[in-house]
Amino acid sequence: MKIYKTIGKDKKIKTQNKGILNWTWSFKILFLSLALSISFSIISEMALNGTSIFISILIIISFLIVNVAFDMVGVAITAGNISYFEELANRKMVGAKESLLLLRNADKVSVLCCDIIGDICGILSGACGASIVFKIIGESANKPVAMIISAVISGIIAGLTIFCKSIEKGYAVNKSEKIILIVGKFLKYLNFDFKSKGK
Repeated sequence: MKIYKTIGKDKKIKTQNKGILNWTWSFKILFLSLALSISFSIISEMALNGTSIFISILIIISFLIVNVAFDMVGVAITAGNISYFEELANRKMVGAKESLLLLRNADKVSVLCCDIIGDICGILSGACGASIVFKIIGESANKPVAMIISAVISGIIAGLTIFCKSIEKGYAVNKSEKIILIVGKFLKYLNFDFKSKGK
């Protein structure tokens, strides 16, 4: 849908109605999130079967690091200055082109990094927490004890995640250009193929 914006008396330009949501993209994200969440939940349940408490804790820490790292990238891209990277791209700096294309798709990249990856890591962390509860109390413990231990472990996981993200977000906003350029260089070295739909 297009709307017209009048300039002066007679001249008009076409502008895109930014208030219209991209429903196609939203539904793609919905189905992608469902598929990945269910798949990784099943895989994690199978992988955690028979592992020790120590290994489960290490896996939780790994998911926490991944969650925070991707959230940092998503926040940095949302806060990034596109003009800065346009200048770097003109100077042919390594990773600047990839960084610029990330910024031009900031909404999609942010959803992928902050929401999809974050939700999947949350589900997997929860599965690890449930595995730890089962290993601690076994099958013989009564339900009140199991509920208390489960609530404590879930609270610890959630608290650590929120604590780390509260620190990370401020850093991501203040150092957004540095973070984005690092990601751009990483994608460049991976020979990641972007198809520009440049604005």
